Amino acid sequence: MYTGAQNFPDFDVELEKIKQVWDKRCSMFSIQTPDEDLNALTNYWLKQQMVYFARQNRGGAYTCMRNQLQDYISYAMIDPEDAFARAIKVMARQHHNGFFKQHYNTDGTPERGLQRNTYSDPYIWLILCMVEIIENIGDKSLYQYPVGYLNSPLKEPVITHLKKAAYYMSTQLGE
Repeated sequence: MYTGAQNFPDFDVELEKIKQVWDKRCSMFSIQTPDEDLNALTNYWLKQQMVYFARQNRGGAYTCMRNQLQDYISYAMIDPEDAFARAIKVMARQHHNGFFKQHYNTDGTPERGLQRNTYSDPYIWLILCMVEIIENIGDKSLYQYPVGYLNSPLKEPVITHLKKAAYYMSTQLGE
């Protein structure tokens, strides 16, 4: 006979904890329109999707910097402090000269296909993301938060990373 059931947590208590977390997340902002379906979509489902995308990397090991940063912009409306912490980890993948590799695999598998290409859009998304997150937090001193680089032991403030991203982006012009 199986006797391990007594070690399980109380399902109703745990469910109530989960509901409280989601109530808090969903109360960060809301809309009220005559369309109840639109209200439900915006006030509940889209928030769940934002949290999932931001916290679970859209469910995969393949990471596109642009997608992560876009997800953190929306996530900042729900949990700006966690969005900041996650965006800082992305920022730490920037090279000292401002370069940003658009794609990487979090599971260590080698690059393949389009991952080998260099793209020019992660720079603008880094800038937009960090400004939006810091504005949501409401603490401009975060622009001075020190962040390292992927290829250097040096740490510099967020604002320096953003300036380097802007400068690098401005040098990557074609015809």
